[in-house]
Amino acid sequence: MEHLIPIFGIIFVIGPIAVLVISYTPLGRAVIERLRGRPNASDDGLLQLQDEIDRLHEQVTDQDRRFEELHERLDFAERLLTRRSGVEDEPGEVVTPV
Repeated sequence: MEHLIPIFGIIFVIGPIAVLVISYTPLGRAVIERLRGRPNASDDGLLQLQDEIDRLHEQVTDQDRRFEELHERLDFAERLLTRRSGVEDEPGEVVTPV
């Protein structure tokens, strides 16, 4: 039991003093604010970044939809041109579509 006294001394005397000292540092203040649930200044920045990411995601989705539409139009135009003029498999040979 006597060998436990130094361990209890460290835990109950030095531990709280260390926590008190750390709580006055910027890191300690940030941890305390986070535990209290208060938003800090960086949370506003994160929200703005998330809004920007959402906006950019919508733009990319819209551009992707437009690209697919143009691709379909190009395929359609190619099919029309090949049906009208016939397709050349080898130079000089014209294959008429069925």
